[in-house]
Amino acid sequence: MMKLIHESPKHESSMTLGENLKRLREAAGLSQGELAVLARLNLKMVQRIESGEGDTGVSKIKALVIALGCTADELLFDEDELGEDGDLKIMFEQMRQLEGQERQICKEVIRALIMQHQNRELLRKV
Repeated sequence: MMKLIHESPKHESSMTLGENLKRLREAAGLSQGELAVLARLNLKMVQRIESGEGDTGVSKIKALVIALGCTADELLFDEDELGEDGDLKIMFEQMRQLEGQERQICKEVIRALIMQHQNRELLRKV
């Protein structure tokens, strides 16, 4: 089984896969046990991955991504490794998967926020 190790030569303080997993799990309001159930992994495996001891194959990464509703990039990379707009890139990639009305609503919300910002800028100049 292939072992994925999250290390970046650019960033000495990069978070590990386990640290990212814990951060995302806690942000989702899940216990390790709840995540294990959702990802169809045993609790010991989730604990080992979070502690950096687990052998994390691609199938486990996929299961965790699905269970957390995040992208593999969010799980594997730090925000600074994704760049200043990395979170936006991830969200736009996720939006591409939406269909019909959900996708249209996202576009309308973004347009409304941009228009609101532009109006504020115009009023500030007056």
